[in-house]
Amino acid sequence: MAKKQLTYKEKVEEIEQIIAFVESNPVDIDLLQDKIQRAVQLISECKKEIAQTEERIQKMLDDSEE
Repeated sequence: MAKKQLTYKEKVEEIEQIIAFVESNPVDIDLLQDKIQRAVQLISECKKEIAQTEERIQKMLDDSEE
């Protein structure tokens, strides 16, 4: 079964949960590495979504000027 694609909002919420967890819990180094790796992955995906959205908006604006 394919893993559910997270929405942008869900990704941001998961990043926030990771930050809160790391800040409030003594974490062993292996778990910390896993959490940070997941956060970096989510941040990268969010940046890509933002860039794609900016491109689509710019295209719409450009098309509306024609």
